[in-house]
Amino acid sequence: MARAARRTRPARTQAESDIEEEPETQPSQDERQPSAKGKNARRGGGRPNASRMQVDGEDEPKTEAAKDEDEDDDDDENDRIDVANFYNQPLTKEDLPRLKGLAGDWGTMHDNIANRTGFIAELAASIADLDVFSREDSEKGVEALEMIMRDIVDVGAEMKANEQVLDSIYQDLARGEVINEAVNRYTAGIHSGLMEYEQKTTRQKYVKNPQYIQFKQSIWDAQNPDTPMPALSELVPKEDGDDSDDDDDEIEVGGVTQDFKCPLSLMPLQDPWTSSVCGHSFSGDAIRDYFRGNHGAKKCPAAGCNRSFTLAQCKADADLAKKVKGVLRRQQRRADDSDADEVVD
Repeated sequence: MARAARRTRPARTQAESDIEEEPETQPSQDERQPSAKGKNARRGGGRPNASRMQVDGEDEPKTEAAKDEDEDDDDDENDRIDVANFYNQPLTKEDLPRLKGLAGDWGTMHDNIANRTGFIAELAASIADLDVFSREDSEKGVEALEMIMRDIVDVGAEMKANEQVLDSIYQDLARGEVINEAVNRYTAGIHSGLMEYEQKTTRQKYVKNPQYIQFKQSIWDAQNPDTPMPALSELVPKEDGDDSDDDDDEIEVGGVTQDFKCPLSLMPLQDPWTSSVCGHSFSGDAIRDYFRGNHGAKKCPAAGCNRSFTLAQCKADADLAKKVKGVLRRQQRRADDSDADEVVD
């Protein structure tokens, strides 16, 4: 009967002999962390498969991918910058390409911004010219744009300062100079450059800047189409510190006086082409006729110019075409206003 009773009892999940031997083959519950067994028990499942259990002190065989990952972690650890001792890590000639690249990035950003300021000059000229604005509103609009233009020049000066300091470090390192505290030298150079810039007068900051000259030229042409722009220094009030610049010829150079008549046809420019050699502009049909049958270089037909160029060195000038249209429109409007005044009189 005893045997029958044993046969009719529900089967155990583990033989009694195994239970007795378990303490000798497995650590106690207190000696191991919660494992898949505990999770399965909470979920209502049976005893987990022994192959899925991991006991502290027993390492599972690692796959090749896991080994590679461990090696990568070791490499990352070695490549990390020692921040605490960063200033004690000297630059080496291996850092030269990186320094050159950083300096070049600052220069590229400066040039990209400088090359995209033309639209501000065009907008200022439009505000100065449009009849829809009162004189007061026009002046306020132009003044606001001028402040933006000066801010852009200031940012450009900061970018050039970064480029120059990095290039200076690059040059010294290339000559074999030992540079231990690169960050200190970099920040000190930037601070010195910006302080020097801030101490400049308004004339010294902006009058020689090509983008600012173009900006002021566009406004002048819109407001004074028949009068050449004077030296830009005459349009910027003098400040303390400008006395030493009285003999500086560069600062007295005015904006480029644009002649909107073709030197060949003596008529207003139409479809203007500009020479990349001397900067003189001509009506498209006129300059093509001038070079007809001649593929070589010819003397510039503009009065007083001794430069020579080929037709291939002349390109269509869309910006100048816009200016010509604006000038002709303003001249026509003034003529109409003059006729209206005569009628009233």
